[in-house]
Amino acid sequence: MSRLFHDPSSSFSSSSKIAVMAIDGARFVVSQNEIVSLESVLDMDTGASGHSGVGQLAFRGEIWETFCLSKDMQLLADIPFSRKVCVLLKTSQARVGVLCDSVQAIDYAQFGWHPLPECMRTPGSPLVGLALSRDTEMQLQLGFIVTADSLMRYFAERATLASAAEGDGESATPQAPRATDLTR
Repeated sequence: MSRLFHDPSSSFSSSSKIAVMAIDGARFVVSQNEIVSLESVLDMDTGASGHSGVGQLAFRGEIWETFCLSKDMQLLADIPFSRKVCVLLKTSQARVGVLCDSVQAIDYAQFGWHPLPECMRTPGSPLVGLALSRDTEMQLQLGFIVTADSLMRYFAERATLASAAEGDGESATPQAPRATDLTR
C-alpha cells in the first residue's frame, strides 16, 4: 500500500498497546510491538555518534544509534535537559533510539485513527497518520503516528543530507517538514 494512502490503524491491532512518546509537548504514537526497551538517557555514550545522531547506547551486546528530535521534527545536535528516556526501536533493517521527555502506554481503543491529511504529506516525513484521544479533562489530544521504519528512513535521509552538506563545505542542519507548523 502506498504511504500516501496508508491506513494508520493498519499499523496496530485492536488489542495493541500504543506508546505515546512526548517530545516538547508533541505526541508521537508508535506501536509497543516496535519497542525493544526503554533506557535512561544517562546510559548513552554521547561521545560516540555517527550519522547525525547524538550518541550511542549499548543494549544486549548491540550498539544503538540514538537521535534527538525537536517537537517540529528537526534533528537536534544537543540533548535538551527535558529528554529523560531513550526508546529503542527495532526496524526491519536496523536499530534506532529516539530520545523523549516521557513515554506512556495507552490502549488502542482510546484513540481515533485518521489518515494523514493531504497538506501534511511531505516527502521524507516519518508521519503516517494522526491519532486523536481525550485527556483526563476530556480535551482533545493530537498524536502523530510514526513507525520504527518511517523514523529510520527519516534519520537515514537526514544523515545523507548532512553528509552532502559537509561535502559541499556547508554546515547546514538538514531541515525536516515541521509537523507542528502544519497543525496550527
